[in-house]
Amino acid sequence: MTAAEWLTYKYYAARTLARMMRLLSNWAEVWPCYRARQTPPALRFRSGLTLHHGLHDSPIALMHEVFSERQYRRHLARPVEGVMIDLGANIGAVTLDWARRSPHLHVHAYEPNPASNKMLRHNVEANGVSDRVTLHDEAV
Repeated sequence: MTAAEWLTYKYYAARTLARMMRLLSNWAEVWPCYRARQTPPALRFRSGLTLHHGLHDSPIALMHEVFSERQYRRHLARPVEGVMIDLGANIGAVTLDWARRSPHLHVHAYEPNPASNKMLRHNVEANGVSDRVTLHDEAV
């Protein structure tokens, strides 16, 4: 590994740790697993949200993309009302983020992969948003 690659790696690790500490109440359990490249426990966010995941999911990448960088809500100034469609909902990170932030929003989440759909269903039920999320086990 070159010196530049090493510095990039160290920067990314430090940024990830800082984000975990800011977002997760169980960051101290998640961080050692992340560093050892092991499957971390469910991510428990300080907001009260819990993101369960399977062995082949990428919960840390979802934490960065959905919750830290806010890529799926960056152009909205406030929570929205109405209906949202999440195509390819995966394990439900975006669905959960929208449903928790916008109490007057109903989300239709589509996920055809049986394993991902099962985890999506578990996440929706575990986070108490079943009344505002309709799950579809099909592709669009």
